[in-house]
Amino acid sequence: MIGSGKKKSSRKAGDTKTKKMGGSKAKSPFAGRIKGETECLIKIGQSSARNAIRASKALGLPITYMERGVLYRETPDGQKEVITDSSENTKSVVTPKKIKKGMVLYAKN
Repeated sequence: MIGSGKKKSSRKAGDTKTKKMGGSKAKSPFAGRIKGETECLIKIGQSSARNAIRASKALGLPITYMERGVLYRETPDGQKEVITDSSENTKSVVTPKKIKKGMVLYAKN
């Protein structure tokens, strides 16, 4: 049959082997897309933060932020006030060792 357009496969029925790509593990086809989406989300978050800071200053509201483990409150006129230092904070968070999907966690007051 000349010109039938069909190619014969060299695979046998029931053959489940996959072709190796260059002797290494094949990367996810979404790896580049996920990286691009992550970068996009970071840029959007940074832009949103800048806009929120600008709006807060315009309304005369203080801004609270953390820098190098120290929590600051900055007034619209530029004065900085230290709220807490992370080295002073001695509270530790205790988490259960075996958390499974679907578990119900209760918070104590």
